[in-house]
Parts: sequence; C-alpha cells; structure tokens
Amino acid sequence: MIDDSITKCVSDANNFFEIACYCENKMVMHEYSYMSVFATNLSFACELYFKAILIKEEQELIKGHHLEGLFSQLSKQTQNILKKEFNKNRYIRSLKDTLNNCDNIFIDFRYLYENDKIKELHTTDLSNLVNSLRVVCKSEFKFNIE
Repeated sequence: MIDDSITKCVSDANNFFEIACYCENKMVMHEYSYMSVFATNLSFACELYFKAILIKEEQELIKGHHLEGLFSQLSKQTQNILKKEFNKNRYIRSLKDTLNNCDNIFIDFRYLYENDKIKELHTTDLSNLVNSLRVVCKSEFKFNIE
C-alpha cells in the first residue's frame, strides 16, 4: 500500500512538473498569461514530491498544501540534504524564505482571478525548489524521476 502510494505520488508530481514546464515555455512566447497555471502546477509538484518523501519516511499518507509545513515534517537529515541541494543553485532567497514566500502558492494561484492581493512570486526560487526536490527524490530516495 505505502509503496503504491509513493509511486502514484511521484508519478503525479512528475506530471504536474511536466505541465509547469510546458506553461513556462508558453510564458516565454505569450508573456505572463500562463503564470497562474505555471505557479499552481509547479507548487503542486513540490507538494507531491514533499509528500512522497514524507510517506517514505513516516510510512503514512500526509495531507495539506503548505510547503513550509511539509518541509518541517521531513527528517532533519532530509531537510539538511535539501538545503544543501537548494543552495547549489540559490538565486535570491534562502530555502527558508522561499518556503515562506511560496507556502500558499497552490492555494493562492489556482484562483488568481479572485485574489487581487497576491504577494510577489520569484519563479526562479520556486523552480530551484522543485528541481532540488527532484534531485533529492532521485538520488536519496531512488524515486523514478522523469
């Protein structure tokens, strides 16, 4: 049961990441008309990679959308590995600041038209987070990262 959940979680994360990459390419051609779809899919991919790691570590399903909260549930060892990977390509913010800034992206950006008070989003930091998660998932946990 747990192994199946991890496999499905990672597969979905890979798919949301792939859609985010597609949207990122479309944003280059059409400016920012794909921003809400890009940010929503990229943050949901992050969420699912976090959850796959947590399922592996905790041997139970994890709920919630808050990236900062999911990170805090990781083992200290995994947190340190992720911090080290994130810092290799750090752009502006630290991992802590990125998690704080991106904590509610999935919630805020999926209904962007309803919210006129969205805080600033540095997509490079969010991209670094998802790419760091993908490296850790593949190298440390041997998950099937496409």
